[in-house]
Amino acid sequence: MSLAPADALMFAAFMVIGCAAILFDLRSLRIPNWISAALAALFLVYALAHLDIGAAAQRLLLAAVVFAVGFGAWMLGIFGAGDVKLLAAYALWLGPQVAGPFALVMLGLSFAISLVMIVLKHLPWPAERAPPRFVRYAKDGTVPFGLAIGGAGLAVGPLIFS
Repeated sequence: MSLAPADALMFAAFMVIGCAAILFDLRSLRIPNWISAALAALFLVYALAHLDIGAAAQRLLLAAVVFAVGFGAWMLGIFGAGDVKLLAAYALWLGPQVAGPFALVMLGLSFAISLVMIVLKHLPWPAERAPPRFVRYAKDGTVPFGLAIGGAGLAVGPLIFS
């Protein structure tokens, strides 16, 4: 992948923001607002450089729908507020060719993480070898969905910038 210098900087920032989201969620089950805001601000720069008004409007609409659905999931206790904001910020980046792969990777990672949490909650043997933080999350019935969301963003980053 050969990128112009400005695009290479945006790509690097996109990937660093995704890594930060994952690390914060794993560490504390909190995704700071600055992460979602940075991702949205970076999208604005990207959109001004690469998208026409119609494509930008489509992505804004998708992000609004994702936020609305995510808000409902937050109200039901399925997602945390940080997860919803991060997912909506990533939705800004999802053009038609990237939305499907993003959703598949996110769902696959969500399934795998949920499965690990179920195993940690119900089987005594892995809890002795697992990091205490994850055992505590599992016992509380908490799933760090920011890992799946950020992981999907990292997976599709090269598609976005190719």
